[in-house]
Amino acid sequence: MKELYNLKTIFTILLCIYTSGIFSQNIFREYQDGKIWFKLKNEQVIVLPKNHSGQDKTSYFNLPLNTLSFIQELSLKYNIIKLSQPFVTLKSSQELLRTYELHFSDVGLVEEIIKEILKSGKVEYAEKVPYNQLVWTPNDPQFVSNQWGLVQISSQLAWNISLGNAAITVATVDNAVQTNHADLQNAMWVNPGEIAGNGIDDDGNGYIDDINGFDVADNDNNPNPPSSQFSHGTHVAGITGASTNNGVGVASIGAGISIIGVKATGNNDNSNSITNGYAGITYAAAAGARVINCSWGGTGFSQTAQNIINSAWNSGSIIVAAAGNDNVSTLFYPAAYNNVISVASTTTNDVKSSFSNYGAWVDVSAPGSTIMSTTPFGNYSNMSGTSMASPMVAGLLGLMLSHYPTMANNDVITCLLSTCKNINTQNPNYIGLLGAGRIDAYAALQCVDQAKTAPPTVDFVADITEACKVPQQVKFTNNSFNANTFLWDFGNGNTSTQTSPTHFYTQSGTYNVKLVATGNNGVDSLIKNMYIVISTPQSPTATGDTICENQTATLNGSGNGTLRWFDAPTGGTLFGTGNTYTTPSLSVSKTYYVEDLISGTTANVGPVNNSFGGGGYHNNGTSQYLIFDVLKPCTLLTAWVNANSSGSRTFTLLNSSGVVLQTVNVNVSAGQSTVNLNIPLTPGTGYRIGGNNMDLYRNNAGVNYPYTLNGVLNITGSSAGAAYYYYLYNWEIKEDDCISERTPVEATVISCVGVEEFISGQVSLYPNPAKENITLEFMLEESGNIQFSFYDISGKQIINSEIVHGIQGMNKKQFNVKSLSQGFYFLHIQKDNQKKTFKVIISE
Repeated sequence: MKELYNLKTIFTILLCIYTSGIFSQNIFREYQDGKIWFKLKNEQVIVLPKNHSGQDKTSYFNLPLNTLSFIQELSLKYNIIKLSQPFVTLKSSQELLRTYELHFSDVGLVEEIIKEILKSGKVEYAEKVPYNQLVWTPNDPQFVSNQWGLVQISSQLAWNISLGNAAITVATVDNAVQTNHADLQNAMWVNPGEIAGNGIDDDGNGYIDDINGFDVADNDNNPNPPSSQFSHGTHVAGITGASTNNGVGVASIGAGISIIGVKATGNNDNSNSITNGYAGITYAAAAGARVINCSWGGTGFSQTAQNIINSAWNSGSIIVAAAGNDNVSTLFYPAAYNNVISVASTTTNDVKSSFSNYGAWVDVSAPGSTIMSTTPFGNYSNMSGTSMASPMVAGLLGLMLSHYPTMANNDVITCLLSTCKNINTQNPNYIGLLGAGRIDAYAALQCVDQAKTAPPTVDFVADITEACKVPQQVKFTNNSFNANTFLWDFGNGNTSTQTSPTHFYTQSGTYNVKLVATGNNGVDSLIKNMYIVISTPQSPTATGDTICENQTATLNGSGNGTLRWFDAPTGGTLFGTGNTYTTPSLSVSKTYYVEDLISGTTANVGPVNNSFGGGGYHNNGTSQYLIFDVLKPCTLLTAWVNANSSGSRTFTLLNSSGVVLQTVNVNVSAGQSTVNLNIPLTPGTGYRIGGNNMDLYRNNAGVNYPYTLNGVLNITGSSAGAAYYYYLYNWEIKEDDCISERTPVEATVISCVGVEEFISGQVSLYPNPAKENITLEFMLEESGNIQFSFYDISGKQIINSEIVHGIQGMNKKQFNVKSLSQGFYFLHIQKDNQKKTFKVIISE
């Protein structure tokens, strides 16, 4: 689970491109006034209420404030209006069961209230609620009566394979859907578990009388538009699944599928806004929608929203979303979230629509300019936007699932993307930025048709195949097709049945990896021999020490790099570095562990500086970035920049879904300089690094992607396409260090008792270390016979014992140690039953 992320700039716009410029938010334009989402920590106990009809309206849509003690305390200080659990109906998600929405009238105190909620210590995070707004463009004054988009994607040929299946439901989460429109009424989903008009939640899904869908914004069962201004959702629904071949109005790509109408805008809200879009996704997923369309979005990230998307995906829904209409590459959510198909818009000649967003995060393109569809009340009109392209994809997915209802979602998406028409020729400035291409309905249906009878095919990849330290985490990605159960064998005695597991290798070795996939039409398997190679440096040699109680031990080691001393065979505490380690005073024997660290190599990648092609300083408020792939664990140490002005700059690292992984603030002077970044990188594709308002040089000509550091890292493109290179030149990359397996080293503590009773005063043993002779001076309390013995560190006696008579007072005894080889030894002195031990070091 990711850690808490603060909401970024979230001005969310419905994608039918309408440049009205109307904003209803007073405090933060990007967030809804008077609303906060927060998630309880997992250890907090929750009790789920039940929906009731009649006089008792207590439900998870309007909880008593004393449901949570810290909220009740908060209500004494602030004007709290309502507490709810808007996403609780997706009961399979523990995250959403613990997510609450708080409504309050002190809208200007939102940051203060968030801090108060966090101070309770009972929540994992608290965040403002994204504001979503419809985006429209004016209609072409020349009304176009044909549906060119359906012709463009070869829908007629696709309908020869499937005319849709009413059992396949596609949800339209939008501002409203006219359920009794002549071209929609026979295509609307009818909830089989509800009895209309009885005021009871018959199917127990948390929604009363949700016959054709639900209004999650007003918490009622009427998803219909209150006025003609709420036309966007009805238009989107018609593109997805208007009744086809009925002699009325328009056809749709979904043909015979069913539409779940989810109204996510309140009757009293701006019709261009989507105030409850994520609650709408939750409802649609809980209702069993196979596909959920979201023709809206914004430019900010929300962890709660990502959690909702993940939960919907895990419950079996494919989520499709519009990429946005600002003609920029800025990440747009929910389209840019993990587990969402992001859709850009194209025109009649497969050229990117002038308004459509683009970027490496876009998955696919579809017709979205001047699209005719249904509008309230019983009308038809043309609209343009990625709002129109997104339902074209959602409807096609519904058509594909109609032909093969049990096909795995990942495989359906594979058929959708792998059969797209390449439109690079028509869009030379957007290569790699419009997804897999423009959808081809006929080719996609052919792919599905073949899959119905084809056996499964197995393939997989690992993010790391070579490593030089243990334990090593390896993430496996399953690229198998037409399979639904899996069995992995990692080659070290461990197995897994997960689809795409993560495995830890704990020992050096070369491992074969096997995957067996089972589908409706058979079994397939694949073995990749010698696929994972863990080759750690040779473990260091080490010598322990034997000491008396409450003395320090000196441990010695030898290796090829930097020795590091620990207290555990893996993990543990780092106590010291170097060839020698001196322990603290020990009263009992202790095992230490030493490893050898070989420092990783350092190299550079990317243009050395900006002295190629054209360019200039760039200070745009829109974030621009470089895109790169990491093939091996490494660290981005430094990079060269050319600044127009001195001051602080913030570089942001994001993953391929736009999740912020790290931010680095650096101070730069005007002109050319090298900045320290020290950003650790793990294997993955589609990373982005850049920022906004950078006032740094960037090239717009002479760029030649990819820039490669073989086997380590490749810089593959930029947010603005292949012609641009942004900000960071001459990357200094350091590969991860190689670390050996650890060698155990013993610090042995022996009992040296009775010393005080026969030896007193100063004791001298010199020289120590010694080569030929060593002298012991000591004082006896009383005279008597004393036995001297030499032992090695294993406890073996190596010089015959010698007995001499000691006198009361000072005694001196010299020993010839010429015969002893270099190393550690112990001199034992015994008088009667009392013993004293000294450590002796013999040098070369």
